[in-house]
Amino acid sequence: ERILEVVGNRVGIDPRNYCWLSFGSEGRSEQTIATDQDNGLLFVSDQPDIDRPHWLAFAREVNQILDQCGYPLCKGNIMASNPDCCLTAREWLSRFAKWIDVPTPENLLSVNIFFDLRPLAGNQDLAKPLREFIVRKAKESSLFLRMLAENIMRFRPPLTWHGSVDTTEFEGLRTIDLKKQGTAVFVDAARFLSLEYGIDEVNTRRRFEAIAARLSVEEQRRDAWVSGFEFLQMMRLRIQLDEGVGVPNLQDRPNVVNYDVLDNIDRRILKECFRVGRRLQQRIETEYLR
Repeated sequence: ERILEVVGNRVGIDPRNYCWLSFGSEGRSEQTIATDQDNGLLFVSDQPDIDRPHWLAFAREVNQILDQCGYPLCKGNIMASNPDCCLTAREWLSRFAKWIDVPTPENLLSVNIFFDLRPLAGNQDLAKPLREFIVRKAKESSLFLRMLAENIMRFRPPLTWHGSVDTTEFEGLRTIDLKKQGTAVFVDAARFLSLEYGIDEVNTRRRFEAIAARLSVEEQRRDAWVSGFEFLQMMRLRIQLDEGVGVPNLQDRPNVVNYDVLDNIDRRILKECFRVGRRLQQRIETEYLR
């Protein structure tokens, strides 16, 4: 917020005319240490093609300063300095509508990032129509929900048919990717269920709490969803803090745990977290894919 204020004042930006948006884990307030930027800009303009270069220059400087402050530039270019992420409200809504109406694999990947949207700075009221549109439009399309359900089944909890933890060998070590095979399962399930039931929440914990309340899910099951997700998040942080549970070349594998060094308690909790994740996926499969 301070960077936006300083740069905006220097280049003559009126904060009433824009909203800085956060997406993905940043939008969910779930960034870990090994993260990058995922942001966009919503600006007010009756002539967006004429005004966009001015806003892109503003966004580019903010992105560069964020990088210098320790938030690396996004390798996928999901940043406000990308013309595809620097749009008016009408342009954002048109893009969201396309992703829902034409749920191709590429568009669903965008959904998984951009629909976790949080207004961060500027005129945050400008983002309300975007959130309202997502909540209303997504639950109206059974085709979109079915395709989204299929898409989130790409990553499964690492369990064998017998229920034991299924590891991947890496340089003689037994490993597990706690993001792709762990937290992503919970994040995707929470996003899907919140879209299905029109719940306007972005943070995974709050999504689970709202879903449980809407479906009258017992507290024990709700707490299992939340605890499973948060245990996996904490273990990812233990890897990134280099507490001895990661693998060699840690910078390239900041979410991969060395299963061989975990104690029996961590292993048991990890397996139970994966079981909870599998049951969440099975719930979605039963409703939409059978």
